[in-house]
Amino acid sequence: MGTILEDHLNFADVRHGAGRCLAMMGDAEGALEHFDEALKVNDTYAEALLNRAIVLSDLGRFKEASEPFHKASAFGRPRFRRVPLAHRKPTRERPRQDGRSLHGDGSPRRSR
Repeated sequence: MGTILEDHLNFADVRHGAGRCLAMMGDAEGALEHFDEALKVNDTYAEALLNRAIVLSDLGRFKEASEPFHKASAFGRPRFRRVPLAHRKPTRERPRQDGRSLHGDGSPRRSR
């Protein structure tokens, strides 16, 4: 991987890919460095923003993760526009694995 990085340091996709690999290998800090480098090349790179936010969230750095989540939703494809909702507390109902849903208070409710 080192040779690819050395030859293509200015490609955001290469930096993002390296960050994803490091994140999957458990090197969160290394992953964050590569996501940051990808964002220096392209500061509207929604996937890098989203993956940076996920790694920060996995580290328990929720306040710090909030900004890249929101930026990803602003710059990203339509599917990223729902991302900030994923880390909010449910207000009405949430799905259960058995096909029913729960009201916000946790009581069961049949799906329609």
